[in-house]
Amino acid sequence: MYEYMLKRKSVRNYDMGPLDTDTINDIEKYIETIKPYNAQIKTQTFILHGEKKISGLFKCKAPHYIAITSEKKGDYLINAGYILEQLVIYLTSKGIGTCWLGGAKPNTEMLKDTSLRFVVMIALGKSNESIYREDVSEFKRKKITEISNLTKTNSIMEAVRLAPSGYNQQPWYFAISKNKISVYYKKVINFMDRMTKIDIGIALAHIYIAAQDEGKNVELSIKTENKVMRGYEYVITCRLI
Repeated sequence: MYEYMLKRKSVRNYDMGPLDTDTINDIEKYIETIKPYNAQIKTQTFILHGEKKISGLFKCKAPHYIAITSEKKGDYLINAGYILEQLVIYLTSKGIGTCWLGGAKPNTEMLKDTSLRFVVMIALGKSNESIYREDVSEFKRKKITEISNLTKTNSIMEAVRLAPSGYNQQPWYFAISKNKISVYYKKVINFMDRMTKIDIGIALAHIYIAAQDEGKNVELSIKTENKVMRGYEYVITCRLI
């Protein structure tokens, strides 16, 4: 799925015709195969059909939505972003448009049968426009030197550099040393802290997918505090094996 991280774009103009049953079933099956950031955090996803099933700010009119709910513990926000971005890239590879919805939420009745906390959702469906960028230059992203200690990019970090984030803030920094990538995020004290942690999960999903493309696995269990970086919070060190 690597190539789709390099050309995906958010879709906000959907054909309101629903996806066929086989496609919905395929999405549900794929969700069951997604590797979480932390398997100890219980999550559940819901496929919602129709705009009337959601409310909140910055809604996007689409035929379908996928919401993820979670236990509220540990890195649950990172975990949710990590899971849902893998799904986003898979959907992109299948020609299905997607858009992250940071302010929307399912209507209350949709969550009445679960004890888990709603985290975030995406819109999806057939697009009325191309879901792919023609060239990497169409991305509005920071240079690799602004988000890492690299002087030039590589295939894994290029995928991370192009990862989506709230308001394209790219609130992360990556310290790379041999086969290790230490991950940091910018400290914020307002409502953006929630989305920042989801964004980190998205970036980590790009590391995971890009590493798989190179035939490598990513060990995410390393929690060794690296040197303190002013204005940043340490998250984890990934080891490529």
